[in-house]
Amino acid sequence: MTEVIQKQELDELEWRSPEWINIYGLRTENILEYFSLSPFWDRQCNNQVLKMQRQFQANSGGMGENGQPIMMIIPTFDAELRKLRGIEYVVHMIKEPDLWVIRKQRRIGDGSAAYNKSNMTTTMTQEAYLGGGPGLGVVDDIVVLADFFCVGSKVYMASNVHSILRQGVLSLSRALEGAADRLGHFTATSRAASSNATTATSGVEESQIQQSLGRVTTANSATPATQPANEESLFLLTVKGLRK
Repeated sequence: MTEVIQKQELDELEWRSPEWINIYGLRTENILEYFSLSPFWDRQCNNQVLKMQRQFQANSGGMGENGQPIMMIIPTFDAELRKLRGIEYVVHMIKEPDLWVIRKQRRIGDGSAAYNKSNMTTTMTQEAYLGGGPGLGVVDDIVVLADFFCVGSKVYMASNVHSILRQGVLSLSRALEGAADRLGHFTATSRAASSNATTATSGVEESQIQQSLGRVTTANSATPATQPANEESLFLLTVKGLRK
């Protein structure tokens, strides 16, 4: 649970150190050194282990390969990483002067297996391949863990597929929930309007029925008054006929 929360926080984090850049500048040669100051950096990674070893050698008066002074910063391309196993950071893409992609990966081999399976065997010897530092998307015996973007002085963590899908599902769920609420409100309003219309129709029909009953009652009440007159007229006509 802690790892999930930490990844979510890193996904939303933006880090930069303009003070460091004002002193040292920012370029491909020191991009990993700059990145190592960020909260995205794993302090137990192989890059950090190699840096500490080199610092100890320098403090002891040692020299690097070929008698050169030992590099005190984290190198961008470090062939020594191939000799270790575990977490490491490499520069995956370079778009100078203001864009670098840094990849966090787990090394499971020195790269020999990936080299033998690739088509690089026709363009580069295995010794040259293993002698070069990992990075720049070259095939390797690694497992990719995360990517980071360094845009100018700002560093971001790229969202993984799981995070993107999770965010998409959450957005879809919220949209469906809102649509369901609006549909429920529309249904309730329609029912209320239908009920009012039914009540009004019933009132009109009842009024019409009462009016019809009133007309029938009036007609019925008028009929008995006219019947005696008609009977009397027939009687008089009959009498007059007999006299003739």
